[in-house]
Amino acid sequence: MVKLIITTTINILVSFYFSIFTNVCYNILKTFYLFFRKFYLILLLIYNIIMIGGIIIEIRPYLTFKGDCQDAIELYQKAFKIKAPEIMRFGDMPPNPEMEILESMKDWVLQATLPFGENFMRLSDTPRELNDAATERISIVVEGDLDMVEDAFKVLSEEGKVIMPLEATFFSPAYGSLVDKFGVKWDFAAT
Repeated sequence: MVKLIITTTINILVSFYFSIFTNVCYNILKTFYLFFRKFYLILLLIYNIIMIGGIIIEIRPYLTFKGDCQDAIELYQKAFKIKAPEIMRFGDMPPNPEMEILESMKDWVLQATLPFGENFMRLSDTPRELNDAATERISIVVEGDLDMVEDAFKVLSEEGKVIMPLEATFFSPAYGSLVDKFGVKWDFAAT
């Protein structure tokens, strides 16, 4: 009889504490769910405000080289174990009498895109006179709609130095390059 009372008491206590533990865990999980749901809803709201406002901007790093971009691509591919990049060569450009490509530059990389997960980095070779200073080897590429690209290019070029005027190219409705008044190199591409 005493054994039955002890066993019953233990079972009741275990059930009681288990139900309290279960309720506490449930409430903790519910709190986390509500917190993260609010966080998710805030992020969703911000995203919708941006999309409704028409602001779609992508910012990418862009590295330039003096004829050895292919070697850099191979090194980065090996280091980061990434798939083969998309590469366009100077020799792939449509003929342009205003911009003759030397035979020695035809295998140079006009533009390569190295994937890094959901993001990517762009790389290219540039003629030596445009790539002498080390600071000219890294730029920020802004990709967005035509109006945003034109507005930002105009503002940054006011006290800066235009390297390539914003104009239509075979790869973009508007592409241009400049150095702002602080010495930061920017490339703009309308998408």
